[in-house]
Amino acid sequence: MRRTLIDAAIRVIETEGPQASMRAIAAEAKVSKPTLYRFFADKADLALAIADQAKQDIVRGLAEVRRQPAGSAGAMLHAALAGYAALIVDHPQIARFLFLDAESPGAKSLENWQAIRSEVADLVVLIIESSGATTAVDASLYASMIVGAVEGAANWWSAPAEMPGSAEEFVAAAEPVVRAIIERAATAAGVTIDFDRPLTTAS
Repeated sequence: MRRTLIDAAIRVIETEGPQASMRAIAAEAKVSKPTLYRFFADKADLALAIADQAKQDIVRGLAEVRRQPAGSAGAMLHAALAGYAALIVDHPQIARFLFLDAESPGAKSLENWQAIRSEVADLVVLIIESSGATTAVDASLYASMIVGAVEGAANWWSAPAEMPGSAEEFVAAAEPVVRAIIERAATAAGVTIDFDRPLTTAS
């Protein structure tokens, strides 16, 4: 039932924005307001649940890309960005609950950010090690740069009443920046990244 209510809230917020009322969400879920409040103390509590669901979707997508490293480093990076952009650009009303929504306390926003950073750090390590790196780098540092850059760009991208482009265009704009950060991490590890070379993984 809890997931059903979250899904209903997401549908309402996507059409009405973050100002959607608990009454409208309950109506969409076909339950009474008291039923909704049995699962969520207030709107802030529901916002946290939506943020957590959005975080899980992004983390799951990043982990899936990392677990199936077929193709090149460039292809893996593109797939990871495409999955992120699909949420950030195609569903901006939901994505804003991840980091910046006024209903979501800062500690929870930080937790969401850290979970995504952790998956990105693992992706950075995989790409660098596939290129033969033997010197350890602080992947969390470079992952923080990537998440910060992509999230900042996404906030700008979704701010206007009409977004300046599609998810594909967002990826095309963000990908060179992310590649540059990964290249800097690779330099620190003493290797050069060839984004077109097929990935190799340790057996």
